[in-house]
Amino acid sequence: MGYRDDMFNNLVKMLVGIVVFAVLVRTTVNSGLFKPKVYKGRGYVFDIPKGWIESKQLSGVTKSEDGKTETDTITYVTPEKDPITNSPVAMISVITIKSPQAIWIEDEFGNILNYIRRAGYRILDTGARKVDTANARWVLFIDRESTFMTLEYYFVPDSGLLYKMVYSVQADKFKKYVRTFENVRKSFRFVFSLF
Repeated sequence: MGYRDDMFNNLVKMLVGIVVFAVLVRTTVNSGLFKPKVYKGRGYVFDIPKGWIESKQLSGVTKSEDGKTETDTITYVTPEKDPITNSPVAMISVITIKSPQAIWIEDEFGNILNYIRRAGYRILDTGARKVDTANARWVLFIDRESTFMTLEYYFVPDSGLLYKMVYSVQADKFKKYVRTFENVRKSFRFVFSLF
């Protein structure tokens, strides 16, 4: 009987140890101690701004009705909220659009600017700048009704993929958060991906 009792006691100790270990791991993971500092998307990575939160409502994958165009969006928002609307005061999104047809930013940027104007926004400035190895075109515009400013970068590293990087913020907070957006842009890197 002594041998069986020892075996049973060792088994109980081992099970208790496993349960305690599982609880410790779960508590540590849920504490946010190991939150990622880098977002890994389809073929790219960028540094997540410290303290910013992923917006599940503004992120995800969608397909066009014909199933030929796929859009993948990731959005991070500030923890700072507008006291009236309780909405984040700033957001950063990276949107990847996979098209079955070739896309060239030189051909598309004029159409993008026309669309922004037709939608009732006022364009403040445009320009060109690199995002990693890609030549990007950017546009800064303001929503006339809500006074949100938006800075968008468009770039095409591969003729079938259009990337759109968006920084949208309350106009009075633009200067406060623009450096954060520029840090995200500078940290953006293309990486090899099978998917």
